[in-house]
Amino acid sequence: MATISITGSQHQGIGANPANRIVEGQPYASFEDFLERFGTDAGVLKPLLGLRCFKEADPVALWKFAEYYKDSAKKFEVARVGSLLVRFVIKNSLKRLLALRMCNLPA
Repeated sequence: MATISITGSQHQGIGANPANRIVEGQPYASFEDFLERFGTDAGVLKPLLGLRCFKEADPVALWKFAEYYKDSAKKFEVARVGSLLVRFVIKNSLKRLLALRMCNLPA
């Protein structure tokens, strides 16, 4: 479990609201858990990594992982939205076909 301690002077780097959210969301099972629950905002991650708040690996490796995580999450979201769009189009096409059939109109 990872616990992040943020002092008053460290708030300046990330802001009071994100700092409070980070502290309130603790503990984090891992850096990946932190990314999943908090997000991948570079304005927050860079100061935390610079302060070495995560002990799992060196800051450069964690930053590379965060970038990979963010890209993977975007690809997953695009695929999910694309799938939802396809289902929406199919569903509405079927509704239109059924309505036309009920009115005895050609499709």
